[in-house]
Amino acid sequence: FVRLLFHSLQGLFSENKEKLINNAILALLSQDTELPALNTELESHFQAIRRLVASKAGFQAFTQLPKFREKLGVKTVKALKRNNNGVTHAAIDMLCALMCVSHLSMEMSTYLNPW
Repeated sequence: FVRLLFHSLQGLFSENKEKLINNAILALLSQDTELPALNTELESHFQAIRRLVASKAGFQAFTQLPKFREKLGVKTVKALKRNNNGVTHAAIDMLCALMCVSHLSMEMSTYLNPW
């Protein structure tokens, strides 16, 4: 009984976690026309997006949410035009997180390292 309850609660929380991550990403990208005035605030946006896309649900959002990649690209280009070292570092760090998947599934990790 305890295992059944644990697995059902685990599924419930994982579904809610996915929704929370998607909503957080959408909130961060909703201001696609205007970037935050403060560089520190924009830097924190990129840091938050970086942490969100490091999760499996966040990376799936990157590949599946409509307009996510486009909005993120526009935001990144506008941010890089500010020529601020902190913002540039945060934007590039976020892009690196998208290029290096950190949540490999068990099958994929076995395929990559069969020994």
